[in-house]
Amino acid sequence: MTTADVAITGGSGLVGGHLLSTLVKGGRAVRAIVRSDAAARRVEELGAEAIVADLFDHDSFRDAVWGVPVLYHVAGVNETCPSDARWMDHVNIDGTRAVVAAAADAGVGRVVYTSSAAAIGEANGMVGTEATRHSGTYLSRYARSKHRAEIAAFEAAGEHGVDLVAVSPSSVQGPGRSGGSAKILLYALRAKRPLLVDVKVSLVDIEDCTAGHLAAAEQGRSGERYLLSGSTTSVPDLVAMAGSAGA
Repeated sequence: MTTADVAITGGSGLVGGHLLSTLVKGGRAVRAIVRSDAAARRVEELGAEAIVADLFDHDSFRDAVWGVPVLYHVAGVNETCPSDARWMDHVNIDGTRAVVAAAADAGVGRVVYTSSAAAIGEANGMVGTEATRHSGTYLSRYARSKHRAEIAAFEAAGEHGVDLVAVSPSSVQGPGRSGGSAKILLYALRAKRPLLVDVKVSLVDIEDCTAGHLAAAEQGRSGERYLLSGSTTSVPDLVAMAGSAGA
């Protein structure tokens, strides 16, 4: 195992992969913690050192992040309507607690946790901010899972004395995105007569999302969360923009 400047979970995914690539291009030595050989090959292609370890195996995960100055915990289940919500909660909530505990034992300098704007929980008609108190209602099981995972992250950080900041991206869009809200765009662009619900969607470009993660690691205040969002538009207008761009 080589010396690393940063470690990352979820490096084989969209957000984590772009963050990983940016770190490598910036000259950082990146250690990516993955669960499978396929994911290991993916992060190695991006220029990272791959370490196979499970979030719930405390000893192996602790060893994988031992002494690393910064850990980006990006991994999680991102499904609005999951087939198994209990598994999503287990990974997002229990997995986050496990990562923070292992990071504490490994002497990690700072943990940057990837939360979600869905965890803000602003009431209907409100504009959400970092200081918004959650309304107590959820639009999806995913929103519930990420809200509880964020709470777990800060609770575990306080319990174990970990320097942790959270970033809360809205719907991340960019090259390679085909799941989540991007499914709406793909459906509408491919269907002859798409049925669309006129609701608002907040978006953040993958480049800006990555920049927000880096800024949180370098300038964020321990115990705080930072919303990452670029614009808010309606679904019909979003589809029209995508169509005019030739998406």
